[in-house]
Amino acid sequence: MDTAIIVIPKPSAHGLATFLTELLPGQSEPWIVMLNGRAAIYINIVPGEQADLEPEELLKLTERFEGQELTALAADVAIRNVGCAELRELVVAVLGRFPGLASDDIAEHWWTAEEILEPKKFGFQPFWPHEVNSRMRGHLGDA
Repeated sequence: MDTAIIVIPKPSAHGLATFLTELLPGQSEPWIVMLNGRAAIYINIVPGEQADLEPEELLKLTERFEGQELTALAADVAIRNVGCAELRELVVAVLGRFPGLASDDIAEHWWTAEEILEPKKFGFQPFWPHEVNSRMRGHLGDA
């Protein structure tokens, strides 16, 4: 599975689980985005130190957030090339509500919501640049 990670300063992450349940009604951890009747994205919240990050990377992120402990949202994509648009929607929705950064498992860059929405403006390739093959655009609602 490929994984996108969002890191959020722990004090700011209050309400993250409630927000995810609003996006995916009737669910709790792990939240699952279903596409075409199949589980496509599994979403979990973990303490930053338990996220799949190298120690040096975690230290840099902690410093970037002025020493605050981090909470991480891990979005495991189970079906390659499916759910790309939904994953971007999810990440932008979370970053639009909570201060944080996202990693797409491909670039070494940590993304802001604005960079994900307009990557060319910043000279980047798209966030999660796998082929978009989604027939369920808007599955996450208006987030």
